Amino acid sequence: QTVILHHLDQLEGPFADTLLQVLSKDPHPDRFVTTCENDLSSWREDHPDLFHTLVVLRLETIPLRERPEDLPELLETLLDSLPNPPSLMAADKEWIAEQPWRGNVPSLLSWLEYRRLEGPLSVGVELPAQVLTEAEFEALEKTNLKRALAKTGGRISGPRGAARLLGIPATTLTSRLKTLGISPEKSKKAHK
Repeated sequence: QTVILHHLDQLEGPFADTLLQVLSKDPHPDRFVTTCENDLSSWREDHPDLFHTLVVLRLETIPLRERPEDLPELLETLLDSLPNPPSLMAADKEWIAEQPWRGNVPSLLSWLEYRRLEGPLSVGVELPAQVLTEAEFEALEKTNLKRALAKTGGRISGPRGAARLLGIPATTLTSRLKTLGISPEKSKKAHK
């Protein structure tokens, strides 16, 4: 059994004492993996017994924000590990590269998971090369909303709803449908 304890350097007072008591009793986990963001020198002085119990092998890694050249390969590896990974456009990848990722890889993975669950990414949007008139843009939006409704059988909300597919709140979708005069009921009938 392995227990991962993040931010060891932030563990203070009674929590540190309780952890030391747990580790001194049997049974306890076979392995503890700890992470920290800061140098443990001062923490080590405050908690010497716990430090020597936990820190058997110490690995120092360079933070993700200091190795942007690793990001493209890491991003592909993380995306491959996700079921139904989000698709990223060039603008999305540029945005990701600009972030400090204070939580390093777990922070990046968490963001990708969130985006996967929320639907299509909207950080960067690739627009048609030509400029659209208001009427052309409205027609394009209507077509897109109708496709989303057709794909979801007219369902607006929920995990299989058009709102999730479009990456917008269900209330926003309902409002747009009303404004554009689109009936989700027609999509339900067309889907059957």
